[in-house]
Amino acid sequence: MNIHIIEKKVKMINKRLFFILFFFLAGCSNNDLSHDEIVADPLMNEIPIVSIYNSNNEEMEARSFAICWNYCDEAILSPVNEEGRVQNSDALNEAELGETMEIALHYESPHTVSHQLFTFDGSSSTEEELEDETFEVHGQGDIQYAIVTRFLNENEETIGRIQTNFSVQLY
Repeated sequence: MNIHIIEKKVKMINKRLFFILFFFLAGCSNNDLSHDEIVADPLMNEIPIVSIYNSNNEEMEARSFAICWNYCDEAILSPVNEEGRVQNSDALNEAELGETMEIALHYESPHTVSHQLFTFDGSSSTEEELEDETFEVHGQGDIQYAIVTRFLNENEETIGRIQTNFSVQLY
């Protein structure tokens, strides 16, 4: 056989193998994400800052931390032990009885955001879901607060939780 005929046949076989391999690999790729895969929300690259402001628009001294961010498995998140975390807070602010505080989120979020308020007065605690970003301080003496800010995706699944702790001394 002529060497040119053999070269042409090898090139034709290589081309056929390339196309077969290409279509085989394209057919095997899976563009659908499995429910087991964790995909970070590209809009949640930074953990937002949560601040508390008093009625004079002065920022209260507070400490914030992420409980979970960009993927929160509600099944493995333990109940939040807010009281233990807040009691160790040394951030003490002064506030007037009945003063309105405002929660400020320094982040433009396309996600649903909700706030839960935990209040501790040393002998009892309360928990409430806030309807908006404001609440009033009540009680007497030193009051500790924990605010849990939740970020929910379009399926109402938690994709981030931030806890902000602060204390006030009522006058």
